[in-house]
Amino acid sequence: MMKEKRSSLFWGLFLLILGGFFLAFNMEVIPELSLNVWAILLSIMALGFLTGYLVSGVHNWGILFPAAGCGAGAMAIWLSEAHAAGELIGGLLMLIVSFPFWVGFLLNRRENWWALIPGWATAATGVVVLLSNRLAGEWVGALVLFAVGLPFLVVFAIRREHWWALIPGGITTAVGLIVLVSAAVQDELLASLILVVIGLPFLVVYLANRTQNWWGLIPAGVLFSIAIALFWANVDVTEEVRGRYLAGTLLAGIAATFGVLWLLRHHHPTEWAKYPAAIVGLVAALTFVLVEPFTNLAGPIVLIIMGLWLLLRALRPKLKG
Repeated sequence: MMKEKRSSLFWGLFLLILGGFFLAFNMEVIPELSLNVWAILLSIMALGFLTGYLVSGVHNWGILFPAAGCGAGAMAIWLSEAHAAGELIGGLLMLIVSFPFWVGFLLNRRENWWALIPGWATAATGVVVLLSNRLAGEWVGALVLFAVGLPFLVVFAIRREHWWALIPGGITTAVGLIVLVSAAVQDELLASLILVVIGLPFLVVYLANRTQNWWGLIPAGVLFSIAIALFWANVDVTEEVRGRYLAGTLLAGIAATFGVLWLLRHHHPTEWAKYPAAIVGLVAALTFVLVEPFTNLAGPIVLIIMGLWLLLRALRPKLKG
């Protein structure tokens, strides 16, 4: 009770002083202030919020955000007045902003696990910014992506029920690896590689929980199919053949994806997958077989066949009767 009363007294006085100052400044009672004076005032405000945090109790770590913001503002002003390098100012700003997230995470790792993601991402990005002038461009881009992706992977490693963290973590980390090797890979192959690494996290999500995450096979299969189909872009054939085989390969891959889901129907609710597997597979077959000027007829032919099949299926009981 005494601690709560002390906290209320502190915050009442602090906010009255702060509000009175800004009121006087906005009413031009206080003249224009130099940047250095503003830096001093921001430092005082940062100390005030930090004191309020300690008075209110360390578990009220949200108070550290205005403290960090005021401190970062003061630091930025002083460094800019001292003509410090931009990467130094930017890097330190991000490190200071990450501080409250780390405090929140360390105070209660079970409930505040999410704070690890922005805390690590901002801190690691700050370090990358500090080192940006000493690193090649592709390394800067890759390390930023690693900084963003790694905390998601850590969250999954700590709490396996948060399987969703694999998707942003896996994709950003994998794309970071691609950025590093992009100079040694042909542009045509790079597109396929990007699609494969984006699809892999969905496959891992499925493997992590096959009972509930069967849906992960769909985006993984579609992305892998596009990646494989893009290889036709490098084959030395006519444009007509290239386009037809690229489309056919893509459709065949998608049909195979739904076919696999249908084969797993005894373990997952995927009985329905036979319909897209059959339709897309038939369109793929016709795309490979038909030649100009009949390539545009594949879709309509499949629709007619499926329509006839559905009609026969609907009329079959009547015919038996």
